[in-house]
Amino acid sequence: MVILQGLILIHLKSMALLVREAQSCSSSDESDSSLSSRGSSSIAEEDTEMKMIEKNVVEILVKLKIWINDTLGLPSSNSLNSGIVTLFNDQDDAMIEALLCLLDTHSGLQFGSYSSRIDNNQEELNFESMDFFNPIDAFEEFLNGISHDSSVLLDFLVSNETCFLLYFLRILKYLNKVRSANTLVLTTLKKVQLSIKKLTNKSLFPYDIRPVLKQLEKLTETENI
Repeated sequence: MVILQGLILIHLKSMALLVREAQSCSSSDESDSSLSSRGSSSIAEEDTEMKMIEKNVVEILVKLKIWINDTLGLPSSNSLNSGIVTLFNDQDDAMIEALLCLLDTHSGLQFGSYSSRIDNNQEELNFESMDFFNPIDAFEEFLNGISHDSSVLLDFLVSNETCFLLYFLRILKYLNKVRSANTLVLTTLKKVQLSIKKLTNKSLFPYDIRPVLKQLEKLTETENI
């Protein structure tokens, strides 16, 4: 199991890094020269290259999903998010890191309107409905795993043993961006928000938590929770 966890985490880190680097190169190209000075063929080539990267990344993630489900004896319909939470249920630090990689990868991809076919199981994939590693579903899977216990989230925020602060801040920004979270998730986050406020009012929080608190307030106030 430890070997599988390590291999899966390496693959997820690689995918997140690949997408990040592709984004960085694209942004660099746009800043170095204006769109008007670049030929249409060059822009088309970059678009084709990015779509190819997206295609390869998603195909690898699908294969990871199949691998995890087969190894753990999970249903083939089980999502990658669910498989990740199940696989790393005894390794909090690795689980948070894996969820962060999935979030960064999903956020960085711009799914094209084409399909891909995985040869080994003939599974056709539509990139416009690629929800098997949706960050919101992943966060919900994580919260289900801790029974939506807000005190556990608070413990993660206070602890320096995981990268939870970074993941939590990014998932909150993502939720605010897409405006999508169910009532149970919002209720849990509201409890975390209130707990943080109590601690900060007494100057008991160990670091500046205001960026997280700002995102929590924005999310819960918008949804009237």
